[in-house]
Amino acid sequence: LNEEQIQKINKSSGIGYSLEEKYSTLHQIFEEIAENNPDKIAVVFYDIKLSYRELNERSNQLAHYLRSLTEINPDDKIALILDKSELMIISILAVWKSGAAYVPIDPSYPIERINFILEETQAKLLIANNVYSNLGLKEILTVDIDSVNTTQMSKSNLGPTSGRSNLAYIIYTSGSTGKPKGVMIEHQSVISFRNPIINKFQLEFNNNQQKILVP
Repeated sequence: LNEEQIQKINKSSGIGYSLEEKYSTLHQIFEEIAENNPDKIAVVFYDIKLSYRELNERSNQLAHYLRSLTEINPDDKIALILDKSELMIISILAVWKSGAAYVPIDPSYPIERINFILEETQAKLLIANNVYSNLGLKEILTVDIDSVNTTQMSKSNLGPTSGRSNLAYIIYTSGSTGKPKGVMIEHQSVISFRNPIINKFQLEFNNNQQKILVP
């Protein structure tokens, strides 16, 4: 995208400046978009629909809950063993908002491989669906995302702790030829590639279409 196209996108979304210039993390950019488009649909999963306001508030509540469980600092890791659903998106945003980076783990991995990833990343927490919360994993503080009650937690945005150069997530290879290897991705690396994605989102907003964010 050229500068003129970027300015048109920012203007049509109610943003008069470059989000990259104002914010340094992915969740801060999301929060700004949610503030400008609170009633637009952000996530659709079967018959479940969440607006940007609902998605932001629910991820805030989970993030506050995570911080209540343990001290979380930038570049800490929180592992995710989750099926694809709106809860996955809420969890990813909550991890970022808490200040940590997320580590997605395929539940089909052998237990030995999952434990290796948990140990190598020194994950402080695990967020998992109920069906995966008792896999015989190493001892780790686990949040059952299907049953956790965060309704008493604040819906407000959390104060920023992580920054542009902090980790956003770590992706592990399958490890088919040996031990799995992690690739560390910082917020700034993802932000630098956001313009084509935002362009696609904005086109759909202009056409009054719903946006599905579940990967």
